[in-house]
Amino acid sequence: MATKPNLRDHVSLLFELHNRIPQTHSIAVQELQQQLSSIGIERDIRTIQRNLDILVQHLNVSKDTRDRPYGYRREASTLNSFGERETILLTFAEQWLTNTFPVEYRAIIHSIFNDIQQQKSQRHDTMPLQELLYVDESLIPNISYTSVFSSAFELICKALMNTNQLKVELPGGQQNIEPLGLAITEQGLTVVYQEAESCQVKHADVSDITNADLSTFDFKRPKEFSIKAYIKQQLATEQQNSIKHNNRPTTM
Repeated sequence: MATKPNLRDHVSLLFELHNRIPQTHSIAVQELQQQLSSIGIERDIRTIQRNLDILVQHLNVSKDTRDRPYGYRREASTLNSFGERETILLTFAEQWLTNTFPVEYRAIIHSIFNDIQQQKSQRHDTMPLQELLYVDESLIPNISYTSVFSSAFELICKALMNTNQLKVELPGGQQNIEPLGLAITEQGLTVVYQEAESCQVKHADVSDITNADLSTFDFKRPKEFSIKAYIKQQLATEQQNSIKHNNRPTTM
């Protein structure tokens, strides 16, 4: 009985197909099947067609249905520019793919995302987005999508990329925060921030934010701050606290 391909195999096939679709002329499914077979990837025609349909629907791939066999080619995308939220989602995706797939895929991944970012992003600053985001690629967190989450996430993205302060409502009360980064961890989607008054660096689950308002006040990002170092330190601290708790003697 054939096993169902996992997510990694599926995405790998999409990359291999996209990388083999030319821009100057169309290519048929049968030729793509032969190219995949030459590198050890065996897929039937229907499987390849299904994945090509995904590329046609979501990426800059066109399908010529005037004659059989149908032809596929890459062309310039006509999508509008991305906003802050879309740009951050793209960067999260790029980081996850880069960290998850073998080194041999990095050139393909960066090429695809660089083309998209250059064509679509509205960003004008020079801060690399990779310095603002952290992804634990070993996890698939359970993020609850609600209208409140969507609104808070979009405003955090705007504040993060434009260095604006944000007024948020958390379980502990209302706070003025300066977002320093976003991280995907086991707990979910986490915003790392600096308190506007105390300058203390803290973090909160985006799902815990019940209200958010974007401020016109901007702030300066700490030069030495690293979201990757911060998250790893927090994870190490939580692990140590868990060990201490588990080793605590029980009373009879």
